Amino acid sequence: MVTSNNKRIAKNSIYLTIRMIIVLVVSLYTTRVIIDALGVEDYGIYNVVAGFVSMFTFLSSAMNNGIQRFYNFELGRNGDFGVKIVYNVSLRVQLALAILLFVSIGFIGWWYIGHKMVLPPGRIIDTEWLFFAAMFSLAFVMLQVPYSAVVIAKERMSFYSIMSILNTLLALLIAILIKHSSLNHLVLYGALLALAQFVMLMIYYIYTRHQFKEIRIERKSDKTLLKSILGFSGWNLFGTFGGVMKEQGTNLILNLFCGPVVNAARGVAAQVNGGFQSLVSNLNTAVRPQVTQSYAQGDIDRTMRLTYSSSKLSSMALFMFSYPIMLEIDYILSVWLGKNIPDDTAIFIIIVVLCSFFGNLNSGVSGVVHSTGKMKWYQIVGSIINLIALPIVYFLLFMGFSADVAMWSLFLIAALTQLVALIVLKKIIKYSLKDYWTDVVWPIILVCGVSILPPYLIHHYMQPGFSRFITVFIFSILEIGLVIYILGLTKSERNLILSIVHIKKNNKNG
Repeated sequence: MVTSNNKRIAKNSIYLTIRMIIVLVVSLYTTRVIIDALGVEDYGIYNVVAGFVSMFTFLSSAMNNGIQRFYNFELGRNGDFGVKIVYNVSLRVQLALAILLFVSIGFIGWWYIGHKMVLPPGRIIDTEWLFFAAMFSLAFVMLQVPYSAVVIAKERMSFYSIMSILNTLLALLIAILIKHSSLNHLVLYGALLALAQFVMLMIYYIYTRHQFKEIRIERKSDKTLLKSILGFSGWNLFGTFGGVMKEQGTNLILNLFCGPVVNAARGVAAQVNGGFQSLVSNLNTAVRPQVTQSYAQGDIDRTMRLTYSSSKLSSMALFMFSYPIMLEIDYILSVWLGKNIPDDTAIFIIIVVLCSFFGNLNSGVSGVVHSTGKMKWYQIVGSIINLIALPIVYFLLFMGFSADVAMWSLFLIAALTQLVALIVLKKIIKYSLKDYWTDVVWPIILVCGVSILPPYLIHHYMQPGFSRFITVFIFSILEIGLVIYILGLTKSERNLILSIVHIKKNNKNG
């Protein structure tokens, strides 16, 4: 049974890796096209508006995590019958939240854009139209959750990957269309993004209705499960609120002190980091359903072994792919964005990626906490630490420090969050901090320490240009990959890698 589950993880990891490569390449190219179409200033406006709307998605995100958890848990305990109950409850909850957020955000956003947001002269009306389009996008994304969550719980990663790729291709098509349109680019961009999310919602609905017989709307919903989901999500709300406020609140503070150009730089950094996260989240996405199902079945040992392995492997993968990019970031930006490179973009990318190392480790911890359902102190403490970031960033900018100094404070907050999360986890489930250090942290440090110097030496002694970029990138992937395989993996993890290779060969031969 365990072997079968591991093979399913390996197979799903392949689908998600293919998805990652396509999404990463297309997303990065899309960013260049959209900055060229909108201009740096309008791109910065879009990031502030989209960020403002995202501030209010903490409630939806909390429900999203709760719905995913209960799908996984009920599937492990009650099978398809449990899935049907979760679907009916989650659909009603998301619909109610979508209406609530749409109405409440409308008033708050209209006031903020008109009275507080730093905008170029004559752009208030355009920004308001963009804002309302972004709210429609938010509503459609929220209504996708009951469908995308069941796809992940059922481990249909091939379809999930196809949908992610389609979403990315639609974004590229929209960027190309507005570039060649005579209409207002900023408003048209927001409207077409909303239309794309509506299309995604319809496809998810049709697929799940066709594939899963339990996805049927019933008049009655389980009030007990509703209370459980709301209770779980209530505590999860604290953590999600803190994380969203840290990210989007920082955007608003940067806009207040530095203007939309700095927001554009952070938007580009977020785009690059999103590409890396789509890469390293493959294994976490493939593993998390089985983490929750193992816990639901009482197999705590397998729950923690899967968590250790996914945390370590995804962090090592993040280092392997991000390190050569960070070394060659100036050259990459010059080729990627041409003359439209916002100030501070390079250093923002480096800082955001470094923050992601701690965020990636914390993803494994949060997966275990979600499985247990004991969210209270984990989310309260995490939210408090994240919210501390906002007055720190504000104070640093108010005192005249540069934007990159303020961003470095977020790196320290990310490190503190991970340390505290491990301490709180020990109060929730029995595990050894020593084992976590031995099985997760030390192998990561060892791999980074051994493999970091050779790529840097190549970067340092070669002349800048395409030849150096290719040499550094290929050498880094091969060298770091080899070090990971030799020093970073256990025997069982090497077998998992070999099973992935075996599946790929079988698919090729078939």
